[in-house]
Amino acid sequence: LSGLLSGPIAALSTAADEIGKGNLDASVEPRSKDELGNLAEKFNLMVSRLREHMRFKEELLSTLSHELNTPLGGLKGFIEYLQEPGAAAKGPPSSERGVAPFAEGAAHDPAEAEKQDAYRTMLDTVRQMQTSLENALSLFKLNTQPLSPTHCSLSTVVGDVLRLLGPTARSNGIELHGPGEDKVFLTADREMLRRIAINLVSNAIKYTPPGGSVRVRILELGGRVHLSVADTGPGVRDEDREKIFTRFYRSVGTDGRARRIPGSGLGLAIAKQAVDLHGGKIWVDSKVGKGSIFHVMLPKERKSHDRA
Repeated sequence: LSGLLSGPIAALSTAADEIGKGNLDASVEPRSKDELGNLAEKFNLMVSRLREHMRFKEELLSTLSHELNTPLGGLKGFIEYLQEPGAAAKGPPSSERGVAPFAEGAAHDPAEAEKQDAYRTMLDTVRQMQTSLENALSLFKLNTQPLSPTHCSLSTVVGDVLRLLGPTARSNGIELHGPGEDKVFLTADREMLRRIAINLVSNAIKYTPPGGSVRVRILELGGRVHLSVADTGPGVRDEDREKIFTRFYRSVGTDGRARRIPGSGLGLAIAKQAVDLHGGKIWVDSKVGKGSIFHVMLPKERKSHDRA
């Protein structure tokens, strides 16, 4: 009897020591179906979740390092260029630095046009880094901070987001259409609504080619509110429709490779998590080559047990 009790406990102790040393591959084999066996199963589940969290942390750090280092390198190059004596007189920097064409209305002054193009590119770079950091921080906030529901206008939130992202859409040659002037209210966490709208609209802009359009609509459907964001991008394959809402997932192009689109791959995962916390639903309708429509359905009134 003593051996039956001490054996599983010793195994748990040994595995716990391994975990303490950083070996997250340690596990315990359940030897019975009693309380000790149940404890061993819970221990293994705990270790599995620790591995998942560590893997997520490593992926997050790796992604952010890439997403920040790349634009920082370009930003550094532009700053160095602008600091050079007589930089404007040298003409445009190398096309490898990603300078856009001269701004309209400034062609008569090449020096000023060159300066404005450099500043605009630097600003877009900073915005890209800011979005990556905000998305990373949002993942942690959604898991640790309680909802702060208020009676707010989804139309106003979306309007603010469209004004924020409007310059990016215009610079990419994309038409951005808003939902109109009608006010649609609901009880929800305003900041989370903002993150949902930002990630859906910015995602649509990223995947829409120049000359395309992004259209946002808001409808009241009884006790629910329906938000949709439609784009004229490449579309989503049937097998990717669920996967695109997971962390770091990149949809596959026609060549079978992940699309090389700027961003951390966290936006849709954050949107889904925020929607889930409100007791809502998010999904996508899409056909390859025909664009996509992302849908969000939220209850107008939040129930007391929605935060779970």
